[in-house]
Formats: sequence, structure tokens, C-alpha cells
Amino acid sequence: MNQEKTYNQLIEEIMGGLNKLSNSEINMDEAIALFEGNLQKINAAKKALEDYKGKVVKVLADNKIAEFEV
Repeated sequence: MNQEKTYNQLIEEIMGGLNKLSNSEINMDEAIALFEGNLQKINAAKKALEDYKGKVVKVLADNKIAEFEV
């Protein structure tokens, strides 16, 4: 579902899901599906932020840019 999506793409999709959830015409099944989908996207966005944090810490520690695994 979230393969290779950027943090910004995930946030846009989460916001879209939240807008749909705020619609009073949505039925309960759709609301649950949107909620579950948003939770997955939130977790993927959190992982992307952790990856970014690791890169920033690495750059600051080395005072240079380098590729590495978190």
C-alpha cells in the first residue's frame, strides 16, 4: 500500500482521509476502512520521519553527507 511513498504524499493522503471522515454522509463501514487505512499511513509516515532523523543525526555527527542504514 505505502511502498515508496514520500512523507509528503502520505500526509496528503492522511489529510484526504480525515476530510472524508468529517463528512456526515459517510457510512460506518467506510469510516472504519478509512480509519484503518490512515493508521497504516501514519505508521509509514512515522517510519519515514525516523529515517529522516537518522540521516540528519548522521550528517551532524560526521559534519558531512553520507549514505547509511538506520
